[in-house]
Amino acid sequence: MMDKQLNRSLYIDLLRVLGVVAVVLIHIDSPLMNMNWGRNQGYWWIGNVVMSLLRFAVPVFVMISGATLLTREIKTSDFYRRRFLRVVLPLLFWLPAYWLFRWFMLSSPARPTEFDEVVNWAFGLFVTEGVSKHLWYMYMIVVLYALMPLMAGLLKKINERGVLVLLGVWLFYLSLQQAGLVSVDFLGAGLRKVYNYLLYIGYLLTGYYLVRYMPCVKIRLSILMLVFVLTVLLSAIVSYWLSMESGRQNTVIMGSLGVNSFVQAVAVFLICRKITIKSVFLNRIILWMSELSFGVYFIHIMVISLFYRLGVFWTMAHPVLSVPLVLIMVLMVSFSLIYALKKIPFLNKFIG
Repeated sequence: MMDKQLNRSLYIDLLRVLGVVAVVLIHIDSPLMNMNWGRNQGYWWIGNVVMSLLRFAVPVFVMISGATLLTREIKTSDFYRRRFLRVVLPLLFWLPAYWLFRWFMLSSPARPTEFDEVVNWAFGLFVTEGVSKHLWYMYMIVVLYALMPLMAGLLKKINERGVLVLLGVWLFYLSLQQAGLVSVDFLGAGLRKVYNYLLYIGYLLTGYYLVRYMPCVKIRLSILMLVFVLTVLLSAIVSYWLSMESGRQNTVIMGSLGVNSFVQAVAVFLICRKITIKSVFLNRIILWMSELSFGVYFIHIMVISLFYRLGVFWTMAHPVLSVPLVLIMVLMVSFSLIYALKKIPFLNKFIG
């Protein structure tokens, strides 16, 4: 079975692995930036550069969905019965899991015990943080998956030029929004969230376009690597400049819904598609990690939080040493836990 799987192109699996590692590293690195701006600029610059390297993470995940789903024949009933449930069921499992986790992590005086207190606390946590802040991605994916059959029907009716026009309009709109020329403050908080989720449709279209109309890219790998490096430099330098200008940390250029992040994500997507890994052993590792990546996305915040309680945090050493060390430890524990949980037959379909 594994040998047959290895015969397929592994670049999608490689993208999933890079994506989940990048997401975990973002959540380890962001405190380094937030805690050191205006205090230790050397440390802040380390966090800034690392964060600038990782702007592809969320966009690439959405592009994978567009590349793997929109390029196939989508039957609406089958899609909602199978593909849609593969996203919804894990979310329904991890939501109460994070409610319980957050409750147990509270100090005894702050922990609600009466039924109505627990309900009010749980509702407030969902409204303010979505239970856990990283689950915003899952809410966004549920919205996009709900629209996927409609998008597939639309893409059947337009050609390559039509897709390019849509992408061009989307990128132009993103640039206006990032520059502060578009505001949706008149919308309520809930509608603003849905609005932001819908903007990620452009990444679905990007993944679809790269696979459907650009199956072979003649751009040299060295050029793609250069583009990636330039997006990192632009992100790091502009973040520093904006922060100095405003007198407070300003990382607006790092937003996933930004042109620089889009360019970086496309570069990473094409780089992975050009890479050939001949080692069967390494291919097996990538495939194994790819299959567990969804579950790792869900559980890694629990692992990071528990490590923090134990003092395993970037502060335990110089960040050049502590950040990669914490990353390795979080990945090892997260992958091991998900591997073990997926061995439990009943839980397998709910873990992710």
